[in-house]
Amino acid sequence: MAIYHFSVKTVARSAGRSATAAIAYRAGEKIYCEREGREHDYSRKTGVEHKEIYLPEGAPEHLKNRERLWNEVEQRETRKNSTVAREFEIAFPSELNQEQRLAMLEELCASIVDRHQVAVDACIHAPHTGSGSDERNYHAHILMSTRKLTPEGFTEKTRELDQKHSGEIDHWREHFADICNVHLDLAGSTARVDHRSYKDQENGLEATLHEGPKVTELRRRGIETEISRSNDEIKQRNQAQLQYSKNMDLLIAENEIKLSTLKTEQQTQIENSAKTPPIDEKALFEEKQRETLGKVLKREISAKDANLDLDFMQRNLKQAEINLTKHHKHQNEFNQQLAQEIVKNGLKQSHDKLQSLVDQHNELTQNKP
Repeated sequence: MAIYHFSVKTVARSAGRSATAAIAYRAGEKIYCEREGREHDYSRKTGVEHKEIYLPEGAPEHLKNRERLWNEVEQRETRKNSTVAREFEIAFPSELNQEQRLAMLEELCASIVDRHQVAVDACIHAPHTGSGSDERNYHAHILMSTRKLTPEGFTEKTRELDQKHSGEIDHWREHFADICNVHLDLAGSTARVDHRSYKDQENGLEATLHEGPKVTELRRRGIETEISRSNDEIKQRNQAQLQYSKNMDLLIAENEIKLSTLKTEQQTQIENSAKTPPIDEKALFEEKQRETLGKVLKREISAKDANLDLDFMQRNLKQAEINLTKHHKHQNEFNQQLAQEIVKNGLKQSHDKLQSLVDQHNELTQNKP
């Protein structure tokens, strides 16, 4: 099973955060915040593999500039506890390469813009292997405005993403899983992801505890905490469960192949038996009896040693009598036909001779002086 991670976060002023600082860190850039009157400089940050802004059709061109975009987002919010931005954090399946990750990100961001008409700024981060991160941990931060963006600027709030019962977050979790699986398939991988929780999947795996930035930083420094230690134990149990499931899948697949082979062989036998005509035991017996009788008639073996079947001999004798009777009948008919032909031919010859004499007499009579 491929890696699946999709989380939703907010950037809220009530937590002392700003959209300009958030995007400066994610993009690895220097961004000046007009509202705060200070600069957020993360230009030395490494590991930013790709960054791109996605806007709705007809949006003002100047908002393609990252600093101007997020300053306008900040300026549009007037309350001191406003939520100024929303973030989807996703993990890419490790089976995908850089080009495939980018194609996957573009599809997801385009669908977010199309569905909610918001401004989206996405950054792909490579794993920090030097600080202990998993080398497969390619992930993206998708920061988006909380207001719709039109040609006139930012307008109404996208409240549907704030409501837990709206189903929007569930929609995006499932949609992201679908995108992952499509791109895994395009990459020729058989791995798949599932957006459902382990509990809903009923796969025997345990969910890990959320570590947060502090625990993550301590882990990178090699310092264990109760949460990190518990998560490591859960991961070990999950790995054992996955290996067990994999072995069971292999065993099931092997048995299915054997069963399929047996079914194929059985079907072949049925088809072959249907093509082969059944043996006529009676005809075979009579053929052997005729061969034996022929040897007796040729005096190759004696009648005593022939072991001829009495019923067979009686049937053949009766058939011989019938054939002889038919032969005599045909012979008599032939003789009668022959006699008739002889008589007929004799009469014709006599008639022809008499006619010749008459013709000669007439000729002599006519020539008499």
